[in-house]
Amino acid sequence: TFTNAPLTLFGAYVQDLVSITEKIKLLAGLRYNYAESRSNIFTYSSATKTDTKIHAQPFTPRFGIVYEPEQNISLFASYANSFTLNKGVDTSGKAIPPSFINQYEIGFKSQIFNNNLTLNVTGYRIVNSNLAQTSLANGNTNSNIKELEGEVAGNGLEVELSTRQINGFNILGGYSYNHTIYTKSNIYKSGSSLQYTPSNTANASVYYSFSNSLKGLSFGATGLYVSGMDGGKEKRLTVPNDNRQLIPLPDFAQVDLTAAYGFKGLLFGIKV
Repeated sequence: TFTNAPLTLFGAYVQDLVSITEKIKLLAGLRYNYAESRSNIFTYSSATKTDTKIHAQPFTPRFGIVYEPEQNISLFASYANSFTLNKGVDTSGKAIPPSFINQYEIGFKSQIFNNNLTLNVTGYRIVNSNLAQTSLANGNTNSNIKELEGEVAGNGLEVELSTRQINGFNILGGYSYNHTIYTKSNIYKSGSSLQYTPSNTANASVYYSFSNSLKGLSFGATGLYVSGMDGGKEKRLTVPNDNRQLIPLPDFAQVDLTAAYGFKGLLFGIKV
């Protein structure tokens, strides 16, 4: 067989940011979407062709509010609705419906120590109405063949820290916590963990740029740490005595060392 799965997308978007007072701003937006996913399968042995089509025309809104009690502090809350057009086909060769996503955020952004330090903190909840992942039915390894696994919800916290250049140094850092589970599914038990989503991610970078006679030369180091991630697959409710299981993956860290030199508009760099 030969499968062709074309996608057609169209969107129109309007958004406005309104200052209610000097300290309060409101954001509102609306997007119209047209999405069409087709699956054309030609079977050579019988010279037959089957064609399936799924289309959606959703309106996806976005709202937000920003409150600035001080010039260097912003508190915000937002809601956004979007959708993902799932590529590929299901196990019967039919096009896959889109997944709708609701995202809620709340947090603050601040600049302290005479604007030399920027601190951002964001809490979020992201709900995917029907997550599409590669189907493992009948030993499938083709990533184009997928299954809809049900509603998935992720709650998390992100912290970002950065400095302006101080005596040649730039420092960046971040931490992310995430907990993602199945909340509604005909395949997996509610509350089951979603595989390949780390619970903790941390990163830090330090760069130093020389001045005076060594101007243009810089060195840096970047570190990444990831923990709390599972591989494998959750047990299926639809399969008696299912032998699938999650596989705890080891924590890992990565360190990059860099050196660079800029000269007359050109930058030469090396990374280990």
